[in-house]
Amino acid sequence: MPLTDRKQAKDGGFAQVRGALQKFKGTVDSAEFDKWGGKLVDDDGKPVPPREFLEVSCSGVEVLEVTEELSMEVTEWNFRVNCSDFNGSFWVDKFLESADRFKLQIPEGLIGKRITWEKVTREAKRKDGTVDPSIILPIM
Repeated sequence: MPLTDRKQAKDGGFAQVRGALQKFKGTVDSAEFDKWGGKLVDDDGKPVPPREFLEVSCSGVEVLEVTEELSMEVTEWNFRVNCSDFNGSFWVDKFLESADRFKLQIPEGLIGKRITWEKVTREAKRKDGTVDPSIILPIM
């Protein structure tokens, strides 16, 4: 039966895969630090410094876990992980802890390795440590 209610439409292609892909194994082809932003201002009108991230590109992807059937085949995948200086952040508590456990130097120690990546969803915290309920951060 054809779709007649627009609210029932699903995302397709890359957007659908990005949402549905929960866990995969892939060979890391590149892992590089970069920055975004830096021209924004905070609530007090002060400039917000650029934020750093690690961009990871993988090939030979083997899909291990999804929330629904993928709308396209995935053989290559890239994603960004936001970096942070703060204890309690995903970067410090999860990513760097995992790298330490497996004795991987970031970023060059990732390149050429076959790694299992899993999406983690965390609540965003304000500078004062309270949770901002309006922001949920999917991370992979």
